[in-house]
Order: sequence, then structure tokens, then C-alpha cells
Amino acid sequence: MLDGTLNATVECNPISLGSGAITILDQLFAGHTFPKTITSAENVYEQSDAEVQLPNRKY
Repeated sequence: MLDGTLNATVECNPISLGSGAITILDQLFAGHTFPKTITSAENVYEQSDAEVQLPNRKY
């Protein structure tokens, strides 16, 4: 995005998805119940924010 090739990107964060899934599985095996649908946090980054947001990305 910094070079103008993309105007925006949508992120489905693999870091939070993986650890969140493990936490939920651990809790399920411990007898906890959860709703049918669990929504993960996703973000949309626009070109105007790219320079500020890029240093915060972990992958």
C-alpha cells in the first residue's frame, strides 16, 4: 500500500485466530459451553493509514 499498488487491505488475523481457537478448545474440553458462532476481530486498513499501521503489524 505504501507504494500505491493497493488502496486497502482486509486482515483476518492468523495470530489471534490460532490462539483464540486453542483457548476455546481448552475450555470446551473443560466443560464450558459457547454460542454457535464466535466472531474473530478483523480489520480494514486503508492506504491513508498504511504508514502509521505498518510498524504495528506482527506478520
